Amino acid sequence: MPDVFELSPQGVSRRQVLAGLAGLAVTGSTITWLESCASVLTPPPLPTSPPSPRPSPAPGSMLVTYGGHRHFVYAVAWSPDGKRVASGSYDTTVQVWEANTGNRLLVYTGHHDIVFAVAWSPDGKHIASASQDQTVQIWEATSGRTLLTYHGHANTVDALAWAPNGLSIVSGGYDTAQVWEAEGGTLLFIYRGQPGGVDSLAWAPDGRDIVSSNGTAQVWDASNGQTLLTYHGQKGIDAIAWSPDSKRIVSGSSDKTAQVWDATSGNPLLTYRGHTDMVYAVAWSPDGSRVASGSADQTVQVWVAG
Repeated sequence: MPDVFELSPQGVSRRQVLAGLAGLAVTGSTITWLESCASVLTPPPLPTSPPSPRPSPAPGSMLVTYGGHRHFVYAVAWSPDGKRVASGSYDTTVQVWEANTGNRLLVYTGHHDIVFAVAWSPDGKHIASASQDQTVQIWEATSGRTLLTYHGHANTVDALAWAPNGLSIVSGGYDTAQVWEAEGGTLLFIYRGQPGGVDSLAWAPDGRDIVSSNGTAQVWDASNGQTLLTYHGQKGIDAIAWSPDSKRIVSGSSDKTAQVWDATSGNPLLTYRGHTDMVYAVAWSPDGSRVASGSADQTVQVWVAG
């Protein structure tokens, strides 16, 4: 098998303690021993109730605006610890920044064309980015040092996902979906079940299956590429995501709906019709009870997943 990769060269305030002394009184630069003994020094009373907590931001409140990019932002991904965000842009860069402050930590410049997808490794140490330059690049999230450039695709790469165990990556583009080793870039297999390539990918949290879409959605075995299911309940699928328990899939479509369906049988479970335009993004809440969907109608809507 020809090489399809290259490795780059060598990415509470303190408490004051009264301990048997009379204490010190400090005035300006003069320190004077107190004549009274420590036993007569009475500490201030403890507060009778804790301070009131800060009010939580209202739903939908803007917390941080990051303005580091010079063009459209096509991809964003949270680090596993929730402290950082990686964003990929038309300006060919991926930028890593603090989620709470917007402070920029790193600009990755390894690509020479639009960056369409970014994903953190499960341990948060590495980032994979996919580009119109036909490569997927893996690099250190703290230093930006490129670790591997994957050259297996013959066209734009616009979707990727790490395996939950961090050992493999699936990347998809205008040609095919490909599963390969994250450590060395060795190609494991090519999924050819969707002619014309794929534009959305998600790896099941249990690691067993992958779902991909390019108008239709297909579920396939993550170990060998065997097609398990083609979902016929919806056309024009543009976005896809697994539920945390790997039992359900939600898909967003150009038909203005989002649908929840059984990942094993393909049975439709729920159709959400709250949007007035194409649904381009979907994501599950961590407990699997809700879905957030983003649409060309310029809204993000959160709804009960059933």
